[in-house]
Amino acid sequence: MPTRLGSLSNGTVDPAVAAISPGFAGRWQLGEDLSPLKAMASMATRVNRMYSTYVTYYMVQGLVLIGLLIRLIMYLAFQKRLSVIGGTLVSLI
Repeated sequence: MPTRLGSLSNGTVDPAVAAISPGFAGRWQLGEDLSPLKAMASMATRVNRMYSTYVTYYMVQGLVLIGLLIRLIMYLAFQKRLSVIGGTLVSLI
């Protein structure tokens, strides 16, 4: 007669199968080898560093663009015909 998974012929449960079967204590315990978990932590650290670099790069790029716009406005304010527009913008700043 067939028996259930993990059941021994004397009616007891095999401890090796009980550890992975649903409903038994200890089924969520981590194994002894934590290298995959450490590799994932290392990857998360690298992703965080990449994100910080990304934010810093775009912040510097934004500041450079603001500087270029200010320089353009100053250049336009110097021109005689465009000084009305440039002068107004410079007075706003």
